[in-house]
Amino acid sequence: GVLLNNPQGWTSTTPLNILYQAQFLVLVIYTGLTLRLKWGALCTLFAAMPTAPILLYAYATGPAVGRDVMLGALTQESLIASAGLVMVLLVERGVRQRELGLSLAIQLRESQLQLQKKMAEVEQLSRTVETTDRQLHGLNTLVRTNLNVLYDDLREIVQREQRQLDALPLS
Repeated sequence: GVLLNNPQGWTSTTPLNILYQAQFLVLVIYTGLTLRLKWGALCTLFAAMPTAPILLYAYATGPAVGRDVMLGALTQESLIASAGLVMVLLVERGVRQRELGLSLAIQLRESQLQLQKKMAEVEQLSRTVETTDRQLHGLNTLVRTNLNVLYDDLREIVQREQRQLDALPLS
């Protein structure tokens, strides 16, 4: 069990003292979880307030008895308050890590949505490029066919003109 000094100066591990410590730590942990660091630290200080009457009693009784009582009470409360503050800091760290994780998850989801949107745009552009390529191929085929017909027609005209020139007497 945990050894505690009481106002009479003797050491005890009674269930009442252990219950007091547990109640204090539960209060500090709950406050740290719900109200965060500032209020958890404040709760720790308020929970240590019951020691004030013991310290006043020790101060009033004089140096012989009071010093031992005061030292015991201060030791007990400083250990409990330190444990409470450590608990509050650990809880605050856990809460901040959870909030950071949640924030990162939200950012990741937003990035995924943006990526999906960009992928849809790229897919649409790809379809547009394919359609344009087919259209250009068709136009190319049409132009080549028309050029071939024009070439054939021009060649036929040139050949006819050449025959007519060949048929003329040389003067």
